[in-house]
Amino acid sequence: MKKASFFLIFLIIFSVISLGAQVGSRHTERNGNFSFSPPANWTAMTMPGLSYSVFMGPVIGSFQPNMNIVDEHYDGSLPEYVELSILSLRAIFSDASTLQNEVFRTSSGISGFKTVTVYTMSGMQLCAVQYYFSNGSRKYVMTYTAMNNRIGDFQNIFDASARTFQFIR
Repeated sequence: MKKASFFLIFLIIFSVISLGAQVGSRHTERNGNFSFSPPANWTAMTMPGLSYSVFMGPVIGSFQPNMNIVDEHYDGSLPEYVELSILSLRAIFSDASTLQNEVFRTSSGISGFKTVTVYTMSGMQLCAVQYYFSNGSRKYVMTYTAMNNRIGDFQNIFDASARTFQFIR
């Protein structure tokens, strides 16, 4: 019994340590009133037309996994916003297929949604993992994009990073 308890405690501690190793230092976007920890070793970049930093992972094959956050004013509910976003993605990419749409919760207790959508762009099959959060009428979408055939390599890292999202004031 003691061995089983010790093993369980070790497994929990190891899981927490390795989860922490997947994300980097906390990044704060004061103008957006939020912060989060991007995947470890991803590089922040400024992109014209985007309000917040974009994070780029290491190039794998012919694609560089990336993450961005956008926000906009929307008076409706977060579930309505998620559905409209899915419809917009399908309008842009005719082959877009949403594989997952579920409730997601951050480590600080913010409740949101997570969607996983596969689509083709420039001949590449990509996977967008999106996390949706609401702060009143302001809706936030955190999007991680990777090659669809490599999404298994990133799913846990994306979830770990998104769980660190929090609003600041």
